[in-house]
Amino acid sequence: MTDNMEGESRSALQKRWDAFDAGLARAEGVFIVLLLGVMVGLGFLQVVLRNIFHTGIFSADLLLRQGLLWLALAGASLASRGEGRHIDIDILSRMLPARWAKWTRRLTDLFAAGVCTLLAYAGWLFMAEEWAAGSRIAGLFPAWGFQLVLPAGFGLMGLRFLAAAWFGRPPPAEDLPPKFASLGAAQPPGAAEPPGEAQPPGEAQPPGAAQPPGAAPPPGGGEG
Repeated sequence: MTDNMEGESRSALQKRWDAFDAGLARAEGVFIVLLLGVMVGLGFLQVVLRNIFHTGIFSADLLLRQGLLWLALAGASLASRGEGRHIDIDILSRMLPARWAKWTRRLTDLFAAGVCTLLAYAGWLFMAEEWAAGSRIAGLFPAWGFQLVLPAGFGLMGLRFLAAAWFGRPPPAEDLPPKFASLGAAQPPGAAEPPGEAQPPGEAQPPGAAQPPGAAPPPGGGEG
C-alpha cells in the first residue's frame, strides 16, 4: 500500500516536471530562434556598413559576443532535456548490461548536476562582483545584465540533470530506418510474389523440361 502511494506521488511529480520542462523548452526554442535571427541580421548589417559605407554600428561586435554566450548556454540547456543531446563518452554504458547501464546513466546525470550547480554558483559570484564594480560594456550597458545567463543557464542544466537522475531518461529514439529482410527471407502472408521472367521469343525449351505452373505454351508448340 505504501509502495503504491509512493509510486503515484512520484508519477504525479514527474508529470508536473514534464509539463514545466516542455513549457520551458518551448520558451527556450523561441528565444533561440529570435536571438539567432537578430544576431545574423546585425552581423550582416555590420559587414555591409563596413565594406560599402566605411562605417559601422557602435559596439555591435561586443554585443554579438555577448549574444553568442546567451545562445550557447540556452542551447546547452535545451540539449540537456529528454534523451540528452550533449556529446558524451558512453563507452562504459555500451559495455555494461542494460540493467546496469540505466543506473550508470543516472549516476552520470547526478554527477553532471553537481558540476552544473558549482558552475552556476561561480557564475553568480562573478555576476555579483560585476554588479558591485559597476562594470559596463561599451560604456553603455551594465555587464551584470549580460552575465546573468551564467548562473541561469548552468542552473537550468543542473536542474534538468537532477531530474534525469531522479526520474530517468526516456529510451532513445531510433534514428535509423528499420532493417529490410534479406533476399532469401520468407515473405509475409499475402505478399505478392515477383512475376516470372519471360523467355525470349523463339527460344525453345529443352526436351522434357517442365514449364512453370500456369505458363502458356509457346505458339505452335501444340501436338499435331
